[in-house]
Amino acid sequence: MAERVATAPSAAGTPRVRAVPRGRLSELVRFLLVGGSNTVATLPLFVLLQQWMGPALAYTVVFALGLAYTTTMTATVVFGARLTWRTATAFVGWYLSVYGVGLAVVALLHPALAAVTGAHGRHHGRRDRTAELRGRPAALARTPLLTAP
Repeated sequence: MAERVATAPSAAGTPRVRAVPRGRLSELVRFLLVGGSNTVATLPLFVLLQQWMGPALAYTVVFALGLAYTTTMTATVVFGARLTWRTATAFVGWYLSVYGVGLAVVALLHPALAAVTGAHGRHHGRRDRTAELRGRPAALARTPLLTAP
């Protein structure tokens, strides 16, 4: 059974009506539930992790966990399909570009996030070493970011 949905008017001026299969509607609902549950789980974790690490690293950890969750859940729960290496690679590839955009947003919003969460680059007495290492890729390779000076 299908639901009827009105679309743009036809050339004659009467609205076109197309059917939306119930299966697609239930996929949309499952997609929203998977995405929503991912957000509900990862947002508080992101805020919590900023107490011990910088916002970029906290975002990276949370994003990786959320990506593993959504890659599996989208294929199996939303679409009822078997997860293959090909579909997983395509999904992860797309979300790596989303990660880049998200990391830029975190960098832009960090002052506001720090005001709300109280994370100001001090992580239990340790200095935030990421600021020292910016612009020095060679130093990044030989200096662990999370060790105390």
